[in-house]
Amino acid sequence: MRSEGFKESEGFPKRIRIKRDKEFEKVIKKGEKKVGFRVVIYRLRENGSSLKFGIRVGKNVRKAVNRNRIKRILREILRKNKEKFSSQEKILIIYKSSDEDVTTEELQKEIFDLLR
Repeated sequence: MRSEGFKESEGFPKRIRIKRDKEFEKVIKKGEKKVGFRVVIYRLRENGSSLKFGIRVGKNVRKAVNRNRIKRILREILRKNKEKFSSQEKILIIYKSSDEDVTTEELQKEIFDLLR
C-alpha cells in the first residue's frame, strides 16, 4: 500500500537491482573498475540492457545495523541520481571500508568523483 504523495519514479524498485550472483560476477569480470577510499565501483556498459545497480557491503562493517544503514545510504544516493547514468549500464558498488560513521555527503562525493 502506498502512502499519499509517493511517486513510482522516487523508489528503488527491484527491476533496477542486480540480484543474482551471476550478474554480479559478470559486472566484476567484464566491467571497468574504479577504486576509492571507501568504495570500489564496477561499471559495465551493455547494448540492449537496462540500467541496473548492485550494492554489496562486506562483513568488515561489524554490526548488521551499520551494514544496513550503509546500504540504505547507497540506495538513496543511487535513487536520487539515477537519471545521471546511461540507460544501458550496470553499476556495482562495493563498500570495502570498515568506517561505520560515514555520511551521505561523503559517500556521494566519493562515488561521483570515481564515476567522472
